[in-house]
Amino acid sequence: MTTFELSIPDSQWEPCGVDDENFESRLATAVYINGVPHHLEAFQIKVNEKTGAQEAVDVAFEPNIGGICDVAEPDGHWQTVTIKDKEYVLVMTPFC
Repeated sequence: MTTFELSIPDSQWEPCGVDDENFESRLATAVYINGVPHHLEAFQIKVNEKTGAQEAVDVAFEPNIGGICDVAEPDGHWQTVTIKDKEYVLVMTPFC
């Protein structure tokens, strides 16, 4: 498998959380792959101290995290990226 590395500067991420307290709990940017635009979203996560599971920092995005689980069927913790000193899980979908 061929791998391509993509580095996105912190300044290119747009906060799009649902409330002012957790406005950076969801970030977004756009990425073009072979001329096709894609949404790249970052959901801030934390590890639940009791269960050890990864969860959305903002409960409003738990359904999104659940959807990622449905599609990816993870067998452990997702790898995360650090953006603005916080840990995020990335999801990419094509524009409609």
